[in-house]
Parts: sequence; structure tokens; C-alpha cells
Amino acid sequence: MKPFLGINVTEDKKNTKPNGMEMMVEEPSQELAASLESSKSKMDETEKKAKLPLALRIIQFVSMLGAAIFVIGILRGLDDITLTEAYANAPVLFWIGGACIVLSAGLSLLEKNRKKNVLESDDSIRTLSNISASVETIFADLGVPDNARDVDIFVFQYKDKNGETKIVAGNRPFMFMNFSFKIFADSKKFYLANIEGKYEFCRDDIKGIRTVGKRYSMNDWNKEYPYDDERYKKYKLTLDRYGVIYGKNYHILEVESNGQLWGIYFPSYELPLFEALSGMKADEAK
Repeated sequence: MKPFLGINVTEDKKNTKPNGMEMMVEEPSQELAASLESSKSKMDETEKKAKLPLALRIIQFVSMLGAAIFVIGILRGLDDITLTEAYANAPVLFWIGGACIVLSAGLSLLEKNRKKNVLESDDSIRTLSNISASVETIFADLGVPDNARDVDIFVFQYKDKNGETKIVAGNRPFMFMNFSFKIFADSKKFYLANIEGKYEFCRDDIKGIRTVGKRYSMNDWNKEYPYDDERYKKYKLTLDRYGVIYGKNYHILEVESNGQLWGIYFPSYELPLFEALSGMKADEAK
């Protein structure tokens, strides 16, 4: 089985081309793609302006680190000595630690206000509006209906080990890159679409839904409601301090195309949608 949108790094570690481009039946026009890219580039420049200058970011990092070391040192020392005694023994450290706390707090406030002023400016709002309009125009150009659902699909690197797919995380702290697609169907086919293009599959060629009973991790959350909302409770999703989201198991929609069996990998919370699409139930976790 070939992973749809999987990136094969078995022989080429630098490969960035995902599988499944042959299933893409339509791409946005060059004009629409260029318009979106222009707006995104402008937004990238705006976000750069929202950051503090490099020198201040370095000072902010150093002061935050100094403040953290000072606070942790004080808390640990209180088991053996009082705060008054600690100050009497090393007043300079208290002044340096206090300065770090004040400086880091001040720079954090400055950064917050800077971001607010830049990102809420008329120019930023106009750029975001242009991006949204460009995306809507691209979807319309690809024939994506207004009632198309949003669905998360996994993109990942892998190695082929004797016909088995071994997911490779590399230097990333997560297994899967989580991308949002539009999904819609007619009586014979179903489609996945994003701003890159539209992919087509035959519904009659769906072979089943496999459940992989292994804990997975992904880099992003795309849904309107947060991962810990009541509607997602049963999927036992968790979040670590690095922003990586973990789930109990994931699934693979198996579909054949031109004699090749493909696997579309997706998170557990998308299972009801794919079961409704295929009319099949996922198998038991393995």
C-alpha cells in the first residue's frame, strides 16, 4: 500500500515530493495562485514587522533566562535559608535577578503591544481579507461546493521496509504534519481539495478503513473548536508543552486507483466522516 501524500525518504533523505500527484485532476490557475502567493508574502512581511528587533529579542531571551534561574534558585534555597538571610548573603544577585524580571516583563509587554498594533492595523486586516478572498476564489475555481466539509489529512515522511511503511519523524517532535482539506463527493467519486489542487478517487474503489492502534502525534490543530472540547473528549487527545497534539490511534482509508492500493492517513476524530463517506466501519485496532 502506498501512502497518499506520504514522502518517501527510503533512498533520498532530501526528498520533499509527496505521493499521489497523479490523482490531482485540477490545479488553480496561475493567476489565482500568484495572487494568493503575493498576499501571503505581504502577510509574512507584516508578521516580521510585528516582532521585536533582533537585539531586543536577544536581550529578552537572556533576561527571561536570568529571571528563571534566579527564581528557581531562590525557591530551592528557601529550604535551608530565609529570604532575608539570602539577601544579606548576596544582595547583588537579588538586584540582578530583579532587573532580569523587570526587563523581561517590560520587553514581553512591548512585544505584545507591538504585535497588537501591527496585526490589527488596517493594512494587516486588508491583507488577511485578500488572502481569505483568494482562497475562496481558488476553491470556487476548483469546483469545491459551498457545503464541502473540512477534513484533516496526514502528510509525513516514511521509509519502505520490505513493503512496510515506517513513519520517520526525523528531527521533528511529531509524527504527522496535519493539513486541512475540503472533502466532498457525488454518487461515484469523492474529492479532496486544498489550495494546491483537487484530488479525485472512485467511491467504489474504497476497500476499507484500517485502524492503527498506536499512539500518534501531530503538529497542528485545524478545527474551529479546541482539541479538548467536549465533542473530542472520546478521542483522548492531549497537548504537550511544545504544542504537539497526541492521540490514541489513527486510521487509514484504503482505496485503489489504477491498480495501486493507496492509504489516506487521518486522525481518529475524522473517523465518523470517512465511515459516512465509505459506508464502511473501521476494523479493530491492530
